[in-house]
Amino acid sequence: MNSGPLISIGIISYNNASHISECIESCLSQTYKNTEIIIADDGSTDNSVQIIEKYARLYSSKITLISSQKNCGTAINFNKAVKASKGEWFKPIACDDVLLNDCIENYMKEIFKLNLTNGILFSKMSYIGFNSKKNILTEIPEIFALNSYKKIESILIDNTLPAPTAFFNMNTIYELGLCN
Repeated sequence: MNSGPLISIGIISYNNASHISECIESCLSQTYKNTEIIIADDGSTDNSVQIIEKYARLYSSKITLISSQKNCGTAINFNKAVKASKGEWFKPIACDDVLLNDCIENYMKEIFKLNLTNGILFSKMSYIGFNSKKNILTEIPEIFALNSYKKIESILIDNTLPAPTAFFNMNTIYELGLCN
């Protein structure tokens, strides 16, 4: 999918030099091509920033680096990535996560199918790595089977939505007051 609105992918980075390249590569390899990548590094003390700078030089029209001198925390770092984004939708990703190649394309197909102009989408996900015991790729979280009231209760009390799968409309993020 090559046409459609600009999508911002925001990589939230802190001290993860061992995984940041794989994360960036997964964002660069999206089948939906109208994307920008904003990498907000939160004062990493390892060599994460040097790795990110290399990618930012190689893909200067695609990647923007926002680098903090001191660690401010996840919420502030997330907000920095959002504020630097130009896209209509925002896909946050942690620096130790990866996106499947068709991740953004699948979100956009759903958005077009449902004619969405605002909101937040969530999807199935899969844990990968040595300690992975869950697979939400084949198990739909219980929250999707609940009525509306119970869904809200579940989100507020149990935080049951798979956060790494969040996909935000930019207007919705600002209406919610960003992250705190």
